[in-house]
Amino acid sequence: MNLKNTFEALFGRQETGIATITGERGGGSYAATTQGGADVVLTGSATVGKKVFYDAKSGRILGEAPSHRVTDIVL
Repeated sequence: MNLKNTFEALFGRQETGIATITGERGGGSYAATTQGGADVVLTGSATVGKKVFYDAKSGRILGEAPSHRVTDIVL
C-alpha cells in the first residue's frame, strides 16, 4: 500500500469553494465565477445563474449553495 495515499486518505482535506454558474460549456462542464472574481471551469450538474459548492482541487460541483454571500472563518 502506498504510504502517501494512506496519509492523504486519513488527513486529506477537501478545499471547498463557492461559485456562480455563468454558462454551460457542454459535456457536463460549466463556466463559473468564484466569490473572489476568478473564472473557473467546473464539472458536474448545475443551473446557469445558481451558486454552487465545488471542490477547488478537482473542479467538481458538490451541490447547490445558498444564494446569499457566505464567508469562511478559519479557526
